Amino acid sequence: MIIKALRTILEWRFLSELKINNGKMTVEIVRHLIDIDLKFIVILDLEDNQISSQEVKVLALCENLCYLTDLSLKKNKIGNRGINYLSSAQWPHLKTLNLAHVGSTTQGLNYLRKKTLPEIKVLNYSYNIDKLGCLRTFARAGHTKHKALGLFHHSWQ
Repeated sequence: MIIKALRTILEWRFLSELKINNGKMTVEIVRHLIDIDLKFIVILDLEDNQISSQEVKVLALCENLCYLTDLSLKKNKIGNRGINYLSSAQWPHLKTLNLAHVGSTTQGLNYLRKKTLPEIKVLNYSYNIDKLGCLRTFARAGHTKHKALGLFHHSWQ
């Protein structure tokens, strides 16, 4: 049912933003989602969908998301493994990445730093494990304290 609804919605060629929140995204649904022509989608919000690292692996391989600028995976249990998959995605226009509440540690942030972060302008990494360790990771990478605090602005609440 949800797959049919997604196909119908995404037939609208003018659609540039897709939000699917508070659901249960399975690997099967994600596979169908990426099979659809998503090249017009620039904002993809999949917050709170019980997405795991397996779904992120499938999503990261999606070449149809070539113009994606904003991705939110907030409140999904993707962990460090999911972030590692994300870091290999080929989304050259991605500027905003919301990874709040994903159950990650400094290791996940290291995956991003090595491969993805030079393109990212806004990173929400709040409510993850070891926030101070993450700040140290940025300091070692040569980022200024000001930039690191900007990236973690929600973490200090």
